[in-house]
Amino acid sequence: MASRLAGQLREIATGAAAPEDMLEPALRAVLEASRVSAGAVCLFDQRHDLLRLAAEVGLSDEGCKRLRQVRRGGTAGWDMPLHGLLNRRVYLIESAARNRYVPPLVDAATSVRAVACVPLYAGTTPVASLVLVAIAPERITEEQLAPLSEPLRDLAHMIEAARRRGATAAPAGTPPAPVRPAAERDRREAARVQSPVTSVAAAEAREAAAEPVGNETREAEEVERLMARLAEAEAAAERERERLRASEGEREQLAAQLREAATREERAGDEIARLMADTGTFLAEREQLAEARAREDEARARHADLEMRVEGLRAEREAEVVAVSARLESIAAERDRLSAALAEVQAERDCLAAEATRHVAGEARPPQSGLAPADIVVVDDEPAWAAAAAGGRQVRVIPPGDPALQSLGGTPPACVVVNLAARGALAALATLREPGSSARIWGCLATPGAGRALPLGPVEPVVRPVEPGAVLATLRRHAAGGARILTVGADADALISLRLALVREGMSVSMAWDGARAVQLFGTERPEIVVIDLALPGRAGYALVAELAACDPPPVAALIPGDDDAATAFAATLAGQAHAERTLPLADLVARLPGRE
Repeated sequence: MASRLAGQLREIATGAAAPEDMLEPALRAVLEASRVSAGAVCLFDQRHDLLRLAAEVGLSDEGCKRLRQVRRGGTAGWDMPLHGLLNRRVYLIESAARNRYVPPLVDAATSVRAVACVPLYAGTTPVASLVLVAIAPERITEEQLAPLSEPLRDLAHMIEAARRRGATAAPAGTPPAPVRPAAERDRREAARVQSPVTSVAAAEAREAAAEPVGNETREAEEVERLMARLAEAEAAAERERERLRASEGEREQLAAQLREAATREERAGDEIARLMADTGTFLAEREQLAEARAREDEARARHADLEMRVEGLRAEREAEVVAVSARLESIAAERDRLSAALAEVQAERDCLAAEATRHVAGEARPPQSGLAPADIVVVDDEPAWAAAAAGGRQVRVIPPGDPALQSLGGTPPACVVVNLAARGALAALATLREPGSSARIWGCLATPGAGRALPLGPVEPVVRPVEPGAVLATLRRHAAGGARILTVGADADALISLRLALVREGMSVSMAWDGARAVQLFGTERPEIVVIDLALPGRAGYALVAELAACDPPPVAALIPGDDDAATAFAATLAGQAHAERTLPLADLVARLPGRE
């Protein structure tokens, strides 16, 4: 099972075109190998010391909400996976449905039998936390998790490699050890066997060639033969003594084995005696067991009677629940109708109140005592905007650091324009949204003294670190379910978590990790909303904001601030000839604004 899972993970990592395409198939493979039906992968952000939900299978909306962003000591998320990751321990929670510290991770929360939080490390680097949820009759045990340790370690390395956008080459194999040819061994063996045969043949040839020289010579040769036979007999006797010594060693081994067998026999006898002594106790226990079984049968009979009574009560309760549910549905329908009517009345009242406030303010406030009301507010340091008003509209110019920006939330103007190239413009954009202003905010890029600006679409601020819930609340002003959204940035953990939250809202999300890929998706996907991280390397995020002016119509831009000075970065971007050709005079840009609302 572990080798199969490892092979599946390698295939998924090889076939994935982007990190976000790898996580959910890898999670499904792990769930299949561990024989559970629900789980999640939360990526660890070391910079902000938090976990972000990156992929899930079978979780409920509440489960996704509790795992969407987990901080240490946070109240909104469930921090058990984060503790397990930081402590490098596997937390296995039995009877999770009755554990008040475990949130309802799945819709059938009362059927959850066990939850496991498994830390994923790439070497000594914490990468992610794997959450496994076993729904009855499923179960999770340490025996199930132990074989998965190696594939999960491989998964951690795959995730870390995908996040770093790099790959490591496999080490080259070592050359096989040289094998000595068999022909060499055969040649040496043949030489060894042939050597004594050759020497004997040579001796016989010498004897045939020699002529007898008398009886003395023959006697000497006979003595030599006898001496040779004596030497052979002594060698044979020595070999026999060697065999005798070997047989003595074997006999000692057999004697030791016999002694060991005798010892085991004595132990077996003692065990038999103990078992015989326990037989009486066993018989008594068997009688007690028979009595217990009789009592159990009686209890089962009583239990069957109680179940029949409970079934009757349950049927009565279900009938009451059906009746109450029907009443509740009718009450809920009436409540919805009244809520819709109340919302319409409140909206009409707010419009009348705003109109009355503007009317009273216009009559009661003399022109010289403060700023006059305006149809268009421009956040910029360039005073030339005031001369761009036409058609009876009034234009008010407010510098980015002016405290008057905070008062726009109560009575918003018809339109707000922010020059993103002005110093402090991104902070002013966030200030406009802090009081809850609902005014449409349009963006542009203008250099001081040029009298021209590059028109953009609506702009929205996004606070770092990225909170998926806050981004959802911001984007709901501009799009509903089915909207096409493009996220651009190098922070894989934050953007993958944001993508998961947007997809659960029914939106279509594309992802780009660099500026070149984002420009390609501008033409193919035609997104309605673009979330841009201005911290992209090489100030590519600022160039992408200027590229939005080439889209027709320009999409909504949700901007995540970076570490660079935005005014300097945008000024360098506007220096290019391609952007200069798309700029408009300030009066023309102001004239086009009402048509965009």
